[in-house]
Amino acid sequence: MIRRITEIPYITIHEDDTAERDGVVLYRITSDKPRRDGGVDIGNDVYVAKNASIGNWVSIGNGANIGNCASIGSSASIGSGARIGNWAEIRTQYDIRTIGNMGGRNATLTIYRRNDNVMMFGTGCFIGDTEAFLAAVEEEHGDNEHGIAYRKTVEWAKESMWLAFEEVKS
Repeated sequence: MIRRITEIPYITIHEDDTAERDGVVLYRITSDKPRRDGGVDIGNDVYVAKNASIGNWVSIGNGANIGNCASIGSSASIGSGARIGNWAEIRTQYDIRTIGNMGGRNATLTIYRRNDNVMMFGTGCFIGDTEAFLAAVEEEHGDNEHGIAYRKTVEWAKESMWLAFEEVKS
């Protein structure tokens, strides 16, 4: 069952420990009930918007951020350092991917499906849809090796992540 963070009795929201991401206040959370008992395993320094939702048996890695109105399904595993953006809805294995060592900084690229089926890309301080991401890649990298890798990754994401959906929006 997927419920809002504020409705889960074994989740503690630390009101005095906040962070702001993309204009949304996130709160550090902890869990009193482990995943093996139907609860949630939460790593260190996990920050979540109060209106985000998660299911049972979820694992959230160290330093993860879960944005405004995001929804994480039961039994999902969110890796350390992952950033799940505002309005994300993770329902199947096709809804999110993280790829390490991208670009000149060897950064992690997170690709996810927003709840209106728009594909979103996040890396470093950037988060945006396909068009905005490709424009940023062009401006920053042009046709160098990183620009080529990012564009190929966008094509791969379009082909592989949206196989389960009839309509793909970018």
